[in-house]
Amino acid sequence: MKLALRITNLALMLALAIAAGMANSQNFPNKPLRFVTGNAPGGGTDTITRMITPKLSERLGQTIIVDNKPGANGIIASEYVAKSEPDGYTLLVGTDGQMVLNVGLFKTLPYNPVADFAPISKLTSTPVMIVAHPSVPARSIKELIELAKAKPGKLFYASGAPVFQVATEMFKARTDSNIV
Repeated sequence: MKLALRITNLALMLALAIAAGMANSQNFPNKPLRFVTGNAPGGGTDTITRMITPKLSERLGQTIIVDNKPGANGIIASEYVAKSEPDGYTLLVGTDGQMVLNVGLFKTLPYNPVADFAPISKLTSTPVMIVAHPSVPARSIKELIELAKAKPGKLFYASGAPVFQVATEMFKARTDSNIV
């Protein structure tokens, strides 16, 4: 029985080695790659994309084009990639907003985050921070919550993306505070 199992395992390993060799001989990529981002040039996702592409391009031996298609919380870029040829040459450098939040924020989307995309790699993790002007009399989250409760509707916040708006709304709900 042990011998039969060893022979089966050996045959399986040999078959996998042959298959890997065949897959390796396909010579991908053999033309430039396009990395599409839903952010404007100079934004966070664009900057990260441009930081990784030179080394990746060198490693793959192929040009990588960074294609910015900003607007509509990444919907324009996501739709473009979802409707492109599914050959692995047009890739979305997306955000959680495009893949998670848009599903809840918009009634319909021209793409399906689950069916139209296959995750390849996580590039970064971006922390959400709360900062205030030095004139705000709060030096901690606890003091900020106390201030917001003492002055409902008198504190204001700004946000650059829906993910931060959602985070702030969650913060307000959990702390029962009224920040505009």
